[in-house]
Amino acid sequence: MIKIIKMHNERLNGSGFLNQLTGDQISLLAKIAGIGSYYDKLSYFPQAKRATPVSKYISRLYEVRGSQFQDDIIVEFIQAIGLCLTGTLVKLSSNEISVVAEQNYHVANLRG
Repeated sequence: MIKIIKMHNERLNGSGFLNQLTGDQISLLAKIAGIGSYYDKLSYFPQAKRATPVSKYISRLYEVRGSQFQDDIIVEFIQAIGLCLTGTLVKLSSNEISVVAEQNYHVANLRG
């Protein structure tokens, strides 16, 4: 646990801190914790007057994948949180308003 705490601010490309570790020098659990911590910092703005769509944070995660964070872990993280968080109000293509009730990790191609 201490190792995870010490390493969660390290980044894949060495741009993090405490020791500027790179790649496999960072433990897997610290890489995962680092993504969670990064996402938390992105999405927590108590002074914000307007809600920011989750898609903005997801876009930011995609921007840093492969450089700051391991690509496959970013993809898994995004799948875990979903593009629309459970409880989010969404407007459907039928113009109806709905609430996201659960995440579906088995995405089907609905367009045929």
